[in-house]
Amino acid sequence: MTPAEAASPVPPSANGFIPSVGEIDVARVEGRIERSLLKKVQGLIEDYPDEAVEVVRGWMAEDYYRH
Repeated sequence: MTPAEAASPVPPSANGFIPSVGEIDVARVEGRIERSLLKKVQGLIEDYPDEAVEVVRGWMAEDYYRH
């Protein structure tokens, strides 16, 4: 592995080469993003439970009045 490859934020693939943009596992990246967002939402709910309940109630009311 060259020093440039070692410094790359993209890990090498199984064959030892750094993947090109077209070879990046999009599902894996999306999964990481989704987990990160869920952790942030969980933190907001834990930090602001009353406000979280109000948001959910608002969503429920919107849905109720649409139908």
